[in-house]
Amino acid sequence: MVNIHLITGESYNLVNNTIEELIEGYEDIQKYDLDELDINSIITSASYYGLFNTKAVIINNVKYFGGKFLYEDEVEVLYNYLSNIDDNTIVILNCIDITNSKEITKKVVALGATIHNTNSLKEEDIYAFIHKYIDKHQLKMDDDTIKSLYTKVGNNIDLFINELNKLSIVSKIIDKNLLEEYSSYNEENVTYDFINAIVSKDFSNAFDMLDNILSKGVEVPAIIGMLASKYKEVFFIKDCLNNNLSDESICELLSVGGKKYTTGRLFYGKKNARIYTYDELKDIIINLSIVDKKIKTGSNPVYTLKEFLLNV
Repeated sequence: MVNIHLITGESYNLVNNTIEELIEGYEDIQKYDLDELDINSIITSASYYGLFNTKAVIINNVKYFGGKFLYEDEVEVLYNYLSNIDDNTIVILNCIDITNSKEITKKVVALGATIHNTNSLKEEDIYAFIHKYIDKHQLKMDDDTIKSLYTKVGNNIDLFINELNKLSIVSKIIDKNLLEEYSSYNEENVTYDFINAIVSKDFSNAFDMLDNILSKGVEVPAIIGMLASKYKEVFFIKDCLNNNLSDESICELLSVGGKKYTTGRLFYGKKNARIYTYDELKDIIINLSIVDKKIKTGSNPVYTLKEFLLNV
């Protein structure tokens, strides 16, 4: 029985939950990252037999199943490994993207691989995950409160989990009163979502949010400042990845004071870093300083901002 799984999705929590369900019961769990090791080193290490009867091999940041590049040599190494795994081994490939029509995808599926795309989960599956998470952390939260919080964070499961974790510090019983009093998700978070949408090139959602943000009185210079800060963060992450720094090292470098930079946040930072080249990021950061100067010297703030966004 071939036990190969290709996983992709925008949600850090849903992807991790899928992986945890798949590896339940496995004794030897080996985790690798293609941002830190090359595929030959990973396959060599993963091919060793351990002391346990069952083995789970998890490879993160797999780039081969989506995009335009073919990576012929690397793909051949991976395919040969997957063609020869034994019945006691499960291989989980956490993919940046999956294109079903790509040759390597079709070949691995032909081996018996299963594709899991957490972006396509139905609403009932999302709520099932939420209830499971609540039970696991011994919280109490009724359906109406769950729906209220999920709507408040724009149906973003990762934001939901972040808010839930914050609220659980106050009380293990989370009701609407607690939600209204302590939930920190507000207009500032909407602005934060807008910034993230721009950086991840989700322009349709970003422009839908922009007019709402401006109508709430958020100043354009503040938006420019947040964009510059976010792009500098992405540039730094890209540089760290190119220098083969581990996730733990990057998080440590990006942590400021007592505020820890989390692996969940880095998941998205790495995803964004792959969208851009070095030169593109440099140009964007420089152009943001030009936009800021234009606004400060009399140019129409909204027009200047939108002009910049249309050229990102």
